[in-house]
Amino acid sequence: MSQQDPVPTLPKRIVASLGAHEENLARLAEVLEAFCEAHGVNHATQFALNVVIDELVTNVVHYAFPDGGEHIVKVVVSLENSELFIEIEDDGVPFDPLSLPEPDTEAEIEDREIGGLGVHIVRNLMDEVSYERIGDKNRLTLRKA
Repeated sequence: MSQQDPVPTLPKRIVASLGAHEENLARLAEVLEAFCEAHGVNHATQFALNVVIDELVTNVVHYAFPDGGEHIVKVVVSLENSELFIEIEDDGVPFDPLSLPEPDTEAEIEDREIGGLGVHIVRNLMDEVSYERIGDKNRLTLRKA
């Protein structure tokens, strides 16, 4: 009787801690794509996750650190049952992007307020989005079925 090697299990959670620099976004997208491919996440959901994470992390990189210096953005992606959860955490200035008013998408382009469209897209692509300030950290939590 021969023993078979156990079937390897894929991690259901990844943690990416990266310097808050725009050049790290491509590597983050690669990690996310590999995770989704390994778990059979469909391409439409992968695309939505990429758009959302790129939008939110880009905003953190550009606006969360007016003091400059070196900062870390932590992105956690986990799969529980058939739901994906994403946490994006930074030590930037306190900011709840969900507090922004909904943009007027019916107005003419030249009459629209600048900003807020990215968060509008995030809200529409995800099933649930929440924000909390924990100590000196901003944390956005997203859920996608």
